[in-house]
Amino acid sequence: VVPEPLAAAIGARIDISSPYARMIIDIGEGVTDCAVIRSSKISASCAIRSGCDRMRHAIVTTAHQYGYADMRDSHADMLLRTCGLVRSADHVGSSLVAVALQPVLAEIAATIVAFLRELPHELGCEILENGICLTGGGALIPGVRQYLEQRTGISVTIAGNPRDAVIDGARMILPAILSLNQWERTL
Repeated sequence: VVPEPLAAAIGARIDISSPYARMIIDIGEGVTDCAVIRSSKISASCAIRSGCDRMRHAIVTTAHQYGYADMRDSHADMLLRTCGLVRSADHVGSSLVAVALQPVLAEIAATIVAFLRELPHELGCEILENGICLTGGGALIPGVRQYLEQRTGISVTIAGNPRDAVIDGARMILPAILSLNQWERTL
């Protein structure tokens, strides 16, 4: 009904009608979507089949390589949400988690950087000014915002309720879509 990055932007309360470009990165379960939105339209977009599921899998695989054979997805998810990229003496295994996440996040960041480089200069300048909005469950992983800021050189903010941004955006736009459908039926 509506492209997922557009729904995420609406759910993140981004003014999608603005004539100035805004960029959204939605790190979901299986896909990371990137989109530049300007004047209520997606001007450019890309996606990579990498998200939170690959991060959990990387943690499990790395833990098994280091001899932690009892690591399961549920424990990996807990480590992903509590440790992320932040290495801390307070969290046992945080170094292992950070090491495991590096290749997955490096691939996501490389895709984002390549996407940014291919944007027309005008859009790129507006993104530099307005920054990037991060949504999806991946936005809640400690250290991801800072990592993407460092890799892109652009300020990154996290939506108020990043995990529900797509659902909230779809819910917000649904009445408009229904009224358009109703209007078309009367013609």
